[in-house]
Amino acid sequence: MSYNKFHDDWKNDPDSSTPITAEAIEHIEDGVQRAHVAIDRASIGSLRVTNLEGLQRWADARGNALIRPVSISALGDSITWGVGSDDTANTTDEDVMRQRSWCVQLRKRLNLTWGAQDANGWMGLRPAFASGALTSGATASASIGPYGSFSGGGVSITPGGTVSWPTSSKLGAFTEIDVWYWGSDAAVTTPREPLVTIDGTARNSPTADSATGSLRKVTVTGLADTAHEVVLSTAGGTCYLFGVTVRRSPSGFVVNRVAKSGATTNDICGTQTGAARTRNIDAALLDSDLLILALGTNDQGSQVALDKYKANLQEVIDRQVARGGCVLLIGEPPRAVPTGEITENQYRDAMRSLAGGSNPHVAYTDWRDFFGDGAEAFHRGLFPTYNTVHPSAKGHGVIANAMYELLTLPSCRA
Repeated sequence: MSYNKFHDDWKNDPDSSTPITAEAIEHIEDGVQRAHVAIDRASIGSLRVTNLEGLQRWADARGNALIRPVSISALGDSITWGVGSDDTANTTDEDVMRQRSWCVQLRKRLNLTWGAQDANGWMGLRPAFASGALTSGATASASIGPYGSFSGGGVSITPGGTVSWPTSSKLGAFTEIDVWYWGSDAAVTTPREPLVTIDGTARNSPTADSATGSLRKVTVTGLADTAHEVVLSTAGGTCYLFGVTVRRSPSGFVVNRVAKSGATTNDICGTQTGAARTRNIDAALLDSDLLILALGTNDQGSQVALDKYKANLQEVIDRQVARGGCVLLIGEPPRAVPTGEITENQYRDAMRSLAGGSNPHVAYTDWRDFFGDGAEAFHRGLFPTYNTVHPSAKGHGVIANAMYELLTLPSCRA
């Protein structure tokens, strides 16, 4: 008996004594389940969101935006990095991308709304992150920072070594800076707090003792609102560093653009294991209240096994949620001509399945909701060329607008 036939029979004779068969009950349960899924996908502007309540921790954290920095980490690939935002498909105009990437535009909109001065946020130390950092006598390490096995990572500094940014670097203007490093609980050997020198003046006084704890930072505040020279060094021992975060206000929003072109979920940790693997993940999360995780396009292109894809995502989710944050998973814009036995939709469905249920602090949304298919998006000007996955400047702006609308909801309660 089909569900439609059962429905018609009941409508025509609701008092019928005909027993409801097991098959009919199965159809009813299936219909209820599909209705429940549809209800669970709340519509927020142009986005449909699975498990909107998973973002309630973010809505609560945002209540502090006039008191302290509220932080988002955007962990992704070339799309999050900003490729395409210079209106070409594959070039890397870092200066343009630093201004037009969807997550940068989102940060600017949030700070404008809350009346906070805007700054560039997180900057990595390795050349892959294009922050303008200069290293002298510093040793690159794949096990210290994000995307460590994919040209990212961090550096270790021993006496005589430095990491520096001239005033002309990509840090831009800032009044506050966090310098991120690892303590002994992160399983690094006899770590020391770095010496932070700004404009020729030491801003902290490291001791000779090993730095305890795990993810640590030196914070300097009260600087003039201009560009500064920054030098990181050690007064003795080894410092394990992977980035800095700059701000222009003691409150407002920080959006950390932690992304690498070509990255898959496998590259979050690369070949690292044990404590090094945990460091790679935590270096990407920083102290974020919300993690926006937009990875899948390159997984589909590389045909990463779906079970592995989900396991990679779950590993990052577990770290973020355990630290008191929440996660927004993102289905990325569609390819114009997708290929591969495992389809884009299968990756989207796999990602969506992680939102809610055993992951109550995880939500999912899909940028395809407003991009449409690849050909349609190109004709609307959302891609700079037909056969690319990289949104144009307009496309990045459309993403930022939709994300802003979602992330400024007064509450995420259903």
